[in-house]
Amino acid sequence: MRILVLATVAALAAGCAAGPPAQPAPPPARQPGADMSASAHYQLGLAFSRLGEHSKALAELKEARRLDPASREVTLLLGMTFDLAGKPAQALRVYREGIARHPGDPGLLHEMGNSLLALGRPAEAIKALEQAADKKVSADLLGDLGYAYLVAAKNEKALAVLGQASKLAPERADIALNLGRAGLAAGKPALADAALEARSRLAPDDPRGWVLLALARIRLGAFEKAAAAAQRAVDLHEKNPKAHFLLGVALDALGRRQAARKAMLRAIALDPKLSAARKWLKKNRARGK
Repeated sequence: MRILVLATVAALAAGCAAGPPAQPAPPPARQPGADMSASAHYQLGLAFSRLGEHSKALAELKEARRLDPASREVTLLLGMTFDLAGKPAQALRVYREGIARHPGDPGLLHEMGNSLLALGRPAEAIKALEQAADKKVSADLLGDLGYAYLVAAKNEKALAVLGQASKLAPERADIALNLGRAGLAAGKPALADAALEARSRLAPDDPRGWVLLALARIRLGAFEKAAAAAQRAVDLHEKNPKAHFLLGVALDALGRRQAARKAMLRAIALDPKLSAARKWLKKNRARGK
């Protein structure tokens, strides 16, 4: 799943490949003058996609599709490769053509929803993802649908769907992160805290989760734990102004004014437009602190 994330290359053309090896082998050399089947072009396209050589992958997959325009697998991989190449509009066109041949296909609907989301069209994305979920439920699909709800500010729906996704795949750090975001957006910091606490064990070196965990704990009034989470975020990414700001807020609540002031000054140094930190400093100067 993405945090605005496409499906991983390991999921390319569901059912056609188990996922990329750690060090993908180069695609086989093409024999001069040999006529290649759609399947051979598809396999070359898949190999190039795994290597991140999207231009070559697209060329092979377009030829595979020309030879076998009805193939769902070729259509799906071609669309996903366009997405991975940063071309969601072209991907969307491919998915729509595929759905015309394979009405209601959940894989095509799922990836079409992701492309629409990448194009900034969350309402259409939600419609496609909901249609896909009516056909087939998976953690990937629910994770993407929940994220689309979150982007569209449908926070309660996001919370419910991401909660389902997390139960299906409790090992997924990306789903846990978005579940935490949904909890905060829905005004339920305790739910956010639980999701982000679990996420901190899944991805302990990612500062994003620690920043959100600090925010959830501040909203719960758990300032010692909030300060610890914010400090962890600072340790992992010292140039994150939000981490310094939240550290300052937590330290201030604990009565550690000088340490809080130092954190706020660092936040402003990193982001001069961080108005909340400026307001804190102005307020505390007025109080003579």
